[in-house]
Amino acid sequence: MSEPTFAEYIRELRTELKNYIDTRTEYTKLVAYEKMANATGSLAFILLVAGFFFFTFFFVSITLALYLSEILNNQVYGFALVSGFDILIVLMLLIRKDAVQHFISEKVAASLLKDHKNDQLKAEAPYERTGKDKS
Repeated sequence: MSEPTFAEYIRELRTELKNYIDTRTEYTKLVAYEKMANATGSLAFILLVAGFFFFTFFFVSITLALYLSEILNNQVYGFALVSGFDILIVLMLLIRKDAVQHFISEKVAASLLKDHKNDQLKAEAPYERTGKDKS
């Protein structure tokens, strides 16, 4: 049995490198798909909660307007008071737009960093269980 030549080592190295790159590319795609699926699920959840919040706010506003109309004996005044209150809330949100966006950005970033940290812990877990050195 003869020893492999330098050219055979290079061919084998090239094959192994190609397999490694293909595997790494596939892994990166899978991680990207997982992140997109998580983002889509989070977005759907946020939209669902926002929709329920909108309808709840809408019906509470109508209920409050009808209640104030009874107390004031004038429907216009009751609805005007509630509409004024709703406009005031919207104006406050518009004035504090930067603070609201900053708060939401921090929460999203914290969520992404938490996911990233969990991914790192999952990647390190097999080494910790087997006691093998990961380097």
